[in-house]
Amino acid sequence: SSSSSSSDENTDSNTTTTTTTTTTTGATTTVASVPFDLKAIQSEHKLLLRLVEMDTLKKKADSNFGEGEIDTAMRLYSQALDVINVNVGCLSNRSACKMAKGDLTGCIVDATSALNILNKSTTSISDKSSSSSSSSSSSSNNISMLSAILPPVGSEKRVKWITTTILRRGAAYAQQGHLDKAVSDYSYASGINPDNAALKSDVNKMKNALEAQRAGHLNISPSNAGTISSGSSDKTN
Repeated sequence: SSSSSSSDENTDSNTTTTTTTTTTTGATTTVASVPFDLKAIQSEHKLLLRLVEMDTLKKKADSNFGEGEIDTAMRLYSQALDVINVNVGCLSNRSACKMAKGDLTGCIVDATSALNILNKSTTSISDKSSSSSSSSSSSSNNISMLSAILPPVGSEKRVKWITTTILRRGAAYAQQGHLDKAVSDYSYASGINPDNAALKSDVNKMKNALEAQRAGHLNISPSNAGTISSGSSDKTN
């Protein structure tokens, strides 16, 4: 018997397809073409590299943060955010660094950015090197990458991240004297943690402080606002 085989490759800048035909005596078998989206593969590889780079920087920052090296940690969190700007852990932890440095406004800005991401079910990682008219496959890869970074919607870990971040923002609002906003944040945290008695107690303390402030009996300062839990030293991992 005799046999022969042929392979035909068609390659352009976007796809590669390979068709193989094998001929034997009395029979011909054709292997179906399989398309490969090279741009999508390259885009996904690039995103994976960015994720690894970001994760390395965040781990270093977390270590510095735990050792009390706030300035170094804050710089590394910023570098990690330059790589992937929607990393909630970096935003939330940098907000803690800013709170520790007394930058209450910066703390609130970072915490709010983190909460905006956490409160969205899907969003995409912005790619500074891509054009404004990115392909649908690239967009899909971005969303998949974000899904790898964020805990699932409704999960216990996601609730914990939201709680830690919103309490820190609420404490920053309290230290600024914005007790109405602080009450709103603490009430939200208590609402998603209905069995947390300590949080309920903090909400009541905050509400009492707000009533006293409105009555003109309370002058908020960083020293007395700090008596309510802020979660400022808690990291989002």
